[in-house]
Amino acid sequence: MQAPPGAPSRETVRRTYLLQRLANREITMEEATELFALMSRQVEDLQKAVLPPPPPPKPREEVVVELTPRSLSSGTVPWDEGILFGGAMSGILAAILKRSLEGSPPAPGTAPTPKRPGSPR
Repeated sequence: MQAPPGAPSRETVRRTYLLQRLANREITMEEATELFALMSRQVEDLQKAVLPPPPPPKPREEVVVELTPRSLSSGTVPWDEGILFGGAMSGILAAILKRSLEGSPPAPGTAPTPKRPGSPR
């Protein structure tokens, strides 16, 4: 059954109903999802009507890169040393964080101090 010309579409009627429910703060999550989908479709339709279609992508030229094995000690690949440095720093930071959360251990040969009730740590 087709709507007569000039009559609002079913989608327009539903969107109006959902917007009214939203304005009155009576909308459910399912209705909000439906309203979001309706409005997203409306935006896409407007974009298709207003914006020209994108040009087809240009074919890419093939780039040949010759890979050769390199040594860590040669210093020719700077990110290798950076990765090692980053790993070492993350380990040091993890140790510092652990010590600050747990507190430093007591020195050898000393008795731990008793905690008073209600005092932090």
